[in-house]
Amino acid sequence: MTDAVLASLSASERERAERFPHETDGLLWARARGVLRALLGRYLDVEPATIEFRVDRQGKPKLAPRVCGAPPSFNVSHSAPLALYAFTEAGAVGVDVEIARERAIDSVAIATRAFGAQEGRRLAGLEPAERERQFLRAWTRREAALKCRGIGIGGAAEAQGRDLAGVPPGAQLCVRDLDLGVGAVGAVALSARPGQLLGWAWRG
Repeated sequence: MTDAVLASLSASERERAERFPHETDGLLWARARGVLRALLGRYLDVEPATIEFRVDRQGKPKLAPRVCGAPPSFNVSHSAPLALYAFTEAGAVGVDVEIARERAIDSVAIATRAFGAQEGRRLAGLEPAERERQFLRAWTRREAALKCRGIGIGGAAEAQGRDLAGVPPGAQLCVRDLDLGVGAVGAVALSARPGQLLGWAWRG
């Protein structure tokens, strides 16, 4: 690993990246974590290498407590070479990003299981390209909301009515679609409606 953005990684993060079955996947994960450290370092005005993470019961990374006060909430999602980050001081946040797959998937069957038979039938009536786009839109909104609540993909904690991320069970989230360019879709979910939603592309 020679990328400058990887210099701030901890020993455990480097070991985790090296455990990926495919070297490319490990490098993408490591770069995404390095960029996360760089961005958090700017928000907190600290050296990226000094940031310490904790992982909750659902595997969601959080910042270790700091003396200077409550750290911002953040979330990360990546699909192939694209990573999406969200930061807020207003409450819990979750994001999800998906890149359209070259290999076809049975989006109707997946949507039926995840969203119900009515949504499955609606998607089935669409042209293939539009079906894929709308499926990915719905999927990223769902995953962003689950991650905002601190719930795993299976949603078991939601079914049990437990709150793992400071969001009251059943509370209405603010979920927004994100314009990420051709071939990618994304969504962000927040526990509080933001006064302003700003986006930047990382050029580092």
